[in-house]
Amino acid sequence: MSLKQKKIKVGVLGYTSELSKELKSFIEEEGLFEELRFNFYDLNAKDDYSILGDFRDESIVVKYPKIDELKTNDILILTSNLPQNEDIVKLYKDGIVIDIADSLDEYSLLYSGEEKDTLKNSRIIKLPQPASFILYKILTPIKKSFGLEWALSNVFFPASSKEGGIDNFLDQILNSLNMKPINKEVFNEQIAFSFAPIEEEVERKIEEETRKLLGMREVGVESFFASVFHSFSFFIHFKTLKPIEEDIFKYSFEVENFFRFSRKRLTSPIEAAGNNKIELSFLRKVKDMENTYFFNASADNFKAGIILSVVEILKKLTE
Repeated sequence: MSLKQKKIKVGVLGYTSELSKELKSFIEEEGLFEELRFNFYDLNAKDDYSILGDFRDESIVVKYPKIDELKTNDILILTSNLPQNEDIVKLYKDGIVIDIADSLDEYSLLYSGEEKDTLKNSRIIKLPQPASFILYKILTPIKKSFGLEWALSNVFFPASSKEGGIDNFLDQILNSLNMKPINKEVFNEQIAFSFAPIEEEVERKIEEETRKLLGMREVGVESFFASVFHSFSFFIHFKTLKPIEEDIFKYSFEVENFFRFSRKRLTSPIEAAGNNKIELSFLRKVKDMENTYFFNASADNFKAGIILSVVEILKKLTE
């Protein structure tokens, strides 16, 4: 599809979602895409003017996503994981769909950031689960520079990785401190002052997407919800095909401009929150195990995991 129009229209479905708010805020703060026209939609906008909002210091009316209205957009961004998304995409045939909510099972392209010519020729572009994408970004420089025999990662998810998770997490904290029953409306188990396992299907998806993006099967992932508001934490063990030289290791990451090395042994989710870069701890070698190492990383689940990729995709599609 050619996007060489005078004013490209971008539809954003899910105005009230946390992810949509993050995307809108980032575009406003960075002064991006002044040449594009954004239209916002939400399934909660049942009546005209039932949801009023703002964008770039101007008042806007959030519309109900009628298919004829959605078809007026050249690009449609899905920001909420809704059961209706599959049907909407089937009817929205003439534009490019960007799924940033991990809501579609069928897609043309699983985005890695390495695509060149294939991006504009893909009708449905799907962002990987944010944990998959960040883990792929972390392991790729190691694989390119030293060869990667295998990698195992523990991934700790924040409360904000689920819609409504922040409010449920706060309720759990207050109820726990006041010795009241724990609210499990969003999380099936208590995460306040504790850990809880991620749903098995989500964990399998992270593992399979990471393997697909890296082009190797020797990757294992175990995931948990952690008692934090924002940012992923990764604890990664891996074995390389050749010994790691520290200077080359650091250079492999620094040239990507996507990482920042911490001088600490352990990176903090607090330091990563609101940050565009993935925070990396210093590398440690496992004693008496050849070419085997471990380190940890933290990354904002919205900005590093999703928002920067959406911005990159929009730039590539409209340049």
